[in-house]
Amino acid sequence: MTEKRARGTTPIANGAWVRERIATAADEDWYRFDVPKATLVTATLGTLPANYSLSIYDSAGRHIRTSNQPGVTFERVLWQAPAARSLGAERARRLW
Repeated sequence: MTEKRARGTTPIANGAWVRERIATAADEDWYRFDVPKATLVTATLGTLPANYSLSIYDSAGRHIRTSNQPGVTFERVLWQAPAARSLGAERARRLW
């Protein structure tokens, strides 16, 4: 993921819940969120109709963490974000 793609993703407020429908088997959703200070980031993906994964990337496109549970178990990523990270991006995608 590039910084340009991260900045073009849907912004979400810190602490907000986002509810979206999975449109197709190839659906891949990206969101961004600010990390203004060192904090524990929790991202959760649930009510899954198939096997999905959840990943977090920094604004430079570097992979931070992934949750990849088997089957339709919910996915959760916990990340202790350091200070000075201004933007994160998360991706939910289906695994075959």
